[in-house]
Amino acid sequence: MSPLLKRKNGIQDDKYLLKKYCFLSAAFACGIMMVIFFFHQNTLTFGPRTVLRMDLYHQYGPLYAEVYDRLTGGDSLIYSWTSGLGASFLGNLFNYCSSPFALIMLILGHKNMPEAIALMIMLKAMFAATAFTYYINKSNNCVKKESIVFGLLYAFSGYFVAFSWNIMWFDAVAVFPLVILGIERIIQYNKPAMYIAAMTYTMITNYYMAYMVCILSVMYFIYYYFGRYELSSKIFKPVKTTEIEDKNSESEIVEEEPTATVEAAITETELPVATEADTEAVSEEAVYTESVAASEVPVIKKKEKKKKPSRFKDNRFWVTGWSFALSSFLCFCLAAFALLPVAYCLGTSSATAGTFPEEAKQYFDIFRFIANHLPGVEATIRSSGDNVIPNVYCGLIAVMLLPVYFLSDKIKGKQKVASAILLMACFVGFVINYFNFIWHGLHMPNDLPYRWSFAYSFFLLMIAFKGFENIKEFSKKAYIGIGFAVMFFAVLVEKIEVPNCDELTILLTVVFTVLYVVIFGMMKSERYKKNAIVTLLFFTVILEIVVADAPKMTMAQPKDAYTSDYYNYKELQEETEADDKELFFRTELTKLRARMDPAWYGYNGVSIFSSMAYEHTAKAMEKLGLFGNNINSYTYYPQTAIFNSMFNIRYLYDNMDFIQNEKMFTKVTENEDFEAFRYNYYLPLLFSVSDSITEWDTSSSNPFTVQNNLIASATGVEDVLIPVDATDISTENINDISLESLSGSTAFSVSKKSNGSEGKVTLKIKPEEAGNYYIYAGSTKLSSLVVDAGDLHYNYVSSSIQPFTLDLGNLDVNDEAVITFNVASGNNSGSLSFCAAKLDEAKFEEAYEKILSNGTFEMTAFDETSFDGKINVTNDDAFIWTSIPYDESWEITVDGNVMTYTAFDEETGEVTADGDIVKIGGGFIGIKTEPGEHTVSFNYKAKGLSTGIMLTLLGIGTLALVILYKLWLEKFFEKKGIVPVFFRKPDYQNN
Repeated sequence: MSPLLKRKNGIQDDKYLLKKYCFLSAAFACGIMMVIFFFHQNTLTFGPRTVLRMDLYHQYGPLYAEVYDRLTGGDSLIYSWTSGLGASFLGNLFNYCSSPFALIMLILGHKNMPEAIALMIMLKAMFAATAFTYYINKSNNCVKKESIVFGLLYAFSGYFVAFSWNIMWFDAVAVFPLVILGIERIIQYNKPAMYIAAMTYTMITNYYMAYMVCILSVMYFIYYYFGRYELSSKIFKPVKTTEIEDKNSESEIVEEEPTATVEAAITETELPVATEADTEAVSEEAVYTESVAASEVPVIKKKEKKKKPSRFKDNRFWVTGWSFALSSFLCFCLAAFALLPVAYCLGTSSATAGTFPEEAKQYFDIFRFIANHLPGVEATIRSSGDNVIPNVYCGLIAVMLLPVYFLSDKIKGKQKVASAILLMACFVGFVINYFNFIWHGLHMPNDLPYRWSFAYSFFLLMIAFKGFENIKEFSKKAYIGIGFAVMFFAVLVEKIEVPNCDELTILLTVVFTVLYVVIFGMMKSERYKKNAIVTLLFFTVILEIVVADAPKMTMAQPKDAYTSDYYNYKELQEETEADDKELFFRTELTKLRARMDPAWYGYNGVSIFSSMAYEHTAKAMEKLGLFGNNINSYTYYPQTAIFNSMFNIRYLYDNMDFIQNEKMFTKVTENEDFEAFRYNYYLPLLFSVSDSITEWDTSSSNPFTVQNNLIASATGVEDVLIPVDATDISTENINDISLESLSGSTAFSVSKKSNGSEGKVTLKIKPEEAGNYYIYAGSTKLSSLVVDAGDLHYNYVSSSIQPFTLDLGNLDVNDEAVITFNVASGNNSGSLSFCAAKLDEAKFEEAYEKILSNGTFEMTAFDETSFDGKINVTNDDAFIWTSIPYDESWEITVDGNVMTYTAFDEETGEVTADGDIVKIGGGFIGIKTEPGEHTVSFNYKAKGLSTGIMLTLLGIGTLALVILYKLWLEKFFEKKGIVPVFFRKPDYQNN
């Protein structure tokens, strides 16, 4: 017989085997189901698709690739020049990529990153199923096969269907059951170890989810405590102090401890929660006898010493509340190395920007909320529309077991009331905008609403399992009544036409309601074996998950489109830049596949899409004409000569035959996917300009005006970009628009003649003279934007096209630029952005030569977090411009002197204290200087990192002392009668 089937005493015990492998069974079942999902979606090894979608496609996937490149290349994890002109990498690392599951990418490599991410999703789902199954058994002091079912329902809840591609959230979701179990162990046994481990893990893997889990932890502490205990409940056994009448000695204070037998039993198993025992009062002159062996030891009378009663030291709420609070603070210290740098990054991003709602608003009614518990409902991903309801589906059986829980006579009324309040608190947190603002970090999420709804599913399943344990208490008629009530509700949902529910939802609800009623009836009957019923329940739940979830999980992006050109790019990049003597420069693609392509391909670029992006820089870049949302992203498309020079562009890799200007660009080399061009008017990272640049005006809505202001304030050369008007306009299904209305403006309004169908506006530009032309065009109302100019053909298809600048290249007088705006059928009116300009090449060259003569930076040393060099400033009105995003973590020295930052009011922008370093244009670093030769050094010292590391070391030291005490010193101090209150053993009989 296999040793796995035996206890230590050699006797076979199926329950022992189940206890050991129940949790692994949950993981295995979850893994098999994930494989089914991947097979259904033709992804992983089953087809050409990937799991990459939405932000996972544009943002997280490339970031994981960058982390891989940095780990394997030995690069810094503190600062990155790769995306957004440069930014702290710690924010991206600890917000997106700090999960230990990410290490799997080290095995699969860069090109197989989509497969690595798919496996991360699968492993986190398996972790969630295992953790919930473990929680259910430990919390209820049982070992039941049925718990696997509830673990699967938690792992594949509606939250998973909607947000599985937000992989950085799912470490917190997976470990949440262990956080909750840790809280229960604190309240019951004053043992915080599990809570500390689980909460610290949550804080390190994602600060944002940790914020919500902290709120949930406080909620659950209150719920669990008052659902079982009174405010005055005691946690320790009464301490009896006695005074022995002895003329030679004082009385000794002693504390009763559990016997060895009781301690052994406690160590072997954790007892279930019991009723609060009454504590008998001890009189001031109490006399008692203590007998070891009544026949041998004489009775010794002791007189109890008067002692002032303590209100707190043995109060369960007081002791466990402090233990919970101190444990939470220890978690913060242990994770401080990650949390504090991220906190600084948040201060410079849009993630913390938000104002408290002025008026209360209700998002939805309770009927629609309940309807979202049904199988097959549409997942809520966007924050706009009529169907923005929390993703709370977690199995139809959870809904059916809810009345069983609240009607059961075996569950105490106090627990029922506490559970009802808990669920209602969650509902109020979802439905009222005030609480929604608080739940999401004092910020209204741009999309992906109700990001903490996984906790509601956890609570619902937790309560449902307690109802399931008492299922036999009810008659078959009761199950049938519950079934009819659920089906009646489903019929109402269909009649009222709830937005998230379709015919599939109603059909699945009816079918699985019938199946669960039958299973409940079989459980009531003695005719069927328990294992057979559990097996039937297991496969019924799996069937519900598969048919309800699989059609709603979209994985449509082909892998080849994402990865096929990676190695061609890297080879061309190495060939192009091999002999370049510049230590640092920026490059870009002419057409980006994803918003974070710089991170995917590994080049120092301009484009970025990250919650950690500098908000002030994002606003400045949008003013300069980059595609962006004015919050946390901006994307480079072939830009003007002014932009390319001012922002350190040296190479463009053309992947769509975009570059049409031989004067501006020199072709270096090419391969089947890319052509490499060197920009002929390159400027370094730093150079000397006029101090008038501190007055750079960025207020115009016309990006060409903003760029003209930039080059004019830097060099004094004005009107480098000349405005150009459209020469012709035509429309289809759009009310007439005059050319005069377009002149001198950057936007014009349109309205359709016939609503519900597409409209079209076509603008033409006929050059009066040859030259380099640019347009600024786009609108969120478009379905596509098509540009034809000379040899250039560009077709941008998207549901939302933010306006952006596009280089049309050199156009001759015989050429014509045609710009077609296709207005989406769902938009009947709106505003379209458009303006155009021509480069005055003579003035541009004048400005460029003036910058060269003023003095440019020669870099002598460079790494990711520091660089050094020298600059010879010749102009009297000297000022050093840098294209580095403003970040006060940079320590800048000029000629060995540390420069100070100018202090300013964040709201008004007014200077409150002069300094050497100035924020230019709201987003870039500028340095005051004097004429002459200077050595300049930049050193990035991430704010919060050193303090965070010190706190983490303090936390580790504290934890080590606690472990030392528990392992070696506890028994010694107990013998001496010195036991700190937080280390005293609770009275298990009162649990």
